[in-house]
Amino acid sequence: MSNPLKAFKLDDIKRGEIWQARLNAIDESETSQITPCVVLQIDEMNRSSVLGETLVVPLSRKIPARDDRTVYDVVLLSIETGLPHDMIALWPLLSPVHPSRFLKRTGQIHFEKVDRLAELISQLVGAPKPEV
Repeated sequence: MSNPLKAFKLDDIKRGEIWQARLNAIDESETSQITPCVVLQIDEMNRSSVLGETLVVPLSRKIPARDDRTVYDVVLLSIETGLPHDMIALWPLLSPVHPSRFLKRTGQIHFEKVDRLAELISQLVGAPKPEV
């Protein structure tokens, strides 16, 4: 189901923005639900995407207790994002999403957090670190 109010284009969607998006269910045990997501794909790729999708990282309000967090947890504070709640980025669930599934822009994260998410995903797929 697409957004009946506005048909967004990839040009409308920018890296680091937080959007409410309708994500697909992975299997029959899950329901398709509206989820806050941060756009991770770079703007240049959004403009030239052959598939017409952008890469997003879903967010969750289920943040581990401070003592249970790891160096891989990326917590986004509401004071920094403009969202009503603190969130955690579920970066291993990086997903392609078509712009028709974007419902509403709700916030923004700082570029340092975007870079941290990109770094973690690079580690996940075994990409070599760029030399400085």
